[in-house]
Amino acid sequence: MAPGFAALPLAAVLWLAALAACMALGQRLRPPRGTQWCADEQRLHLPGSWLPLLLIVAIFVLRYAVGVSSAMHPEWRGLWQVQAPQALVFGALSGLFLGRALGLRRLARPLRATIAGHAGQPLA
Repeated sequence: MAPGFAALPLAAVLWLAALAACMALGQRLRPPRGTQWCADEQRLHLPGSWLPLLLIVAIFVLRYAVGVSSAMHPEWRGLWQVQAPQALVFGALSGLFLGRALGLRRLARPLRATIAGHAGQPLA
């Protein structure tokens, strides 16, 4: 995508917009059943889920398709009709990953508030 950003700055704007929108959506996803923060071990228990696997496979397939189509049709690299949908899709997938990670990070926030309340005191 980086060469597309240089050729078409609109692609960067679309990528950022899709990233921000899907990041907000990803933060609202419910954690998989069984997800819990273990305060004693300071560890997040996250059961397996199909969502990350599907997102990774989608990114791989799309990157492969973009690479093959770019090799077969080099003139498409500078067309906004090609770059704009790519930027939106890749920004959306990146935003979902980032949003999900931020949403899971929130599970540990009560622990951070407790630690901040005991600043300067040794932790057991």
